[in-house]
Amino acid sequence: MQAVGAALARRWCCNTAAAAQPGCPRIIAPSVYIYLASIIPALAFGEQISSATQGQFTGVQVLVATALSGIAQSVFGGQPLLIVGVAEPTVILYSMMFRFAEDQGFAARFLPWATWVALWSGLFLCVMAWGGAPPTATLSAAV
Repeated sequence: MQAVGAALARRWCCNTAAAAQPGCPRIIAPSVYIYLASIIPALAFGEQISSATQGQFTGVQVLVATALSGIAQSVFGGQPLLIVGVAEPTVILYSMMFRFAEDQGFAARFLPWATWVALWSGLFLCVMAWGGAPPTATLSAAV
């Protein structure tokens, strides 16, 4: 953790002495770009998800999820400047899940159900990755 703290101290302009370093402004432009590249799709697709789920999954929740996933990816993945967020396949998935929930009669409890679907999917992906499934993925993806 000391190495992470030292890297953050080197990269971010925390005080006036660090701001005088020649390499410090290099991080500002990419950070603003990544911020805008992450927030604009979250706003656009967040409104689309909100209308598809009749307001149960709103744009604010999409923004929070985008921020939390970006923070988790930067801390645990070691890639602080990575574009993360929602895209059209995510909107389609949640739209279809909401239609299924409506057909089954539990649309009022859509958000907890969607949360459990996402958590179980993430767990299965982690188990597959830890179990050595990525090399076998090339067998099905090979053309």
